[in-house]
Amino acid sequence: MFDTIKDTFLVIVRAYPTTLMLSVFPFILALVVGFIVASFKMSTWRVLRVLGTLYVNFFRNLPYIILILIVFYGVPMWLDIHSSNFLVAVVALARTPAACFSGISRRWP
Repeated sequence: MFDTIKDTFLVIVRAYPTTLMLSVFPFILALVVGFIVASFKMSTWRVLRVLGTLYVNFFRNLPYIILILIVFYGVPMWLDIHSSNFLVAVVALARTPAACFSGISRRWP
């Protein structure tokens, strides 16, 4: 029993840096993208406001598993771009928080 606990603990300790990076990198990317989308939504140009609103409405309502599947399988198939699984996870995990961070409902005075 203690060998199983020890083995499980070692697996958790080895996976901790990856888990930490999968928490920090998507957060930073979401802040940057959220700032850009919020700038779009506050723009005086109607096209940018519409694009920002579409981004927020699409990614706030899309479940994570569908988003991960689209980014992992759909993007390489459509654009012929192949990247690491870690990068795919960072991009997929940053989309919904970016839409939430940019949730400005009206222009500031």
